Amino acid sequence: MRKKDVISILALGGPAFLGIVSILALACFGITFIGCQEQKGISTQKDLELEDENTLVGLGWNYRTQGDHILSTKAFKKAIEINPKNDSAYVGLGWVYQINGEFPLSEEAFKKAIEINPSNEWAYVGLGEYYRNIGDIVQFKKQFKKALEINPANSYASSEINKY
Repeated sequence: MRKKDVISILALGGPAFLGIVSILALACFGITFIGCQEQKGISTQKDLELEDENTLVGLGWNYRTQGDHILSTKAFKKAIEINPKNDSAYVGLGWVYQINGEFPLSEEAFKKAIEINPSNEWAYVGLGEYYRNIGDIVQFKKQFKKALEINPANSYASSEINKY
């Protein structure tokens, strides 16, 4: 598993999932989880001056979990600025847009992630959630089925698609 896959997996977790297990997973892949160091005096502005795309993606998830969608968006966009082919950053950005109700931007971000990496199962899950949010259950199922083709063990996709 690549470190950007670990970051993508965190997309659906919310605060409970993004706990100690997630932090340990990020640490195992050598990703500095800056948000945990904020108590030690690292400012948010300084965090956004980082130049490591994967650290910025992890930071974006951390801010998203804390409910700071402005800093989360900035972190994901900075990661994309550093590497426009970072599909995980687009997935993260798509989730933040979706949370904020910016559905057209969410759709665009998830589709860009798929264009960059057609095997990113979480991009299909995100796009499927976009379709579910706008009431297009046919497209929702199609995207979740695609995620399950990529990874049949994706328990989130499996449980959600079975609700319809």
